[in-house]
Amino acid sequence: MLQDEMEEQLQSLKREVDELRAEVAELKRKTPDDEPLLPGVEYDFVPKVVEKNTITITARITGVIREPSTLGLTDEEWELYSSPDE
Repeated sequence: MLQDEMEEQLQSLKREVDELRAEVAELKRKTPDDEPLLPGVEYDFVPKVVEKNTITITARITGVIREPSTLGLTDEEWELYSSPDE
């Protein structure tokens, strides 16, 4: 009888180990992107930053012209940006 109980406990422990291994494998597969981030909660990981493509262009400004007032510049700002020979 004692041997039967021990074998039963051993089988139970083996099943538990298999379940825990499956849980560990699932946790290893998960990435931080799998779960949504909640605002106001501190997390112990740093999300990866998406790289931005940048292009450097060299240009020469040949002049500044007055545009409609919808651009939001005051008369003083137009004077500041305008060249004296205009």
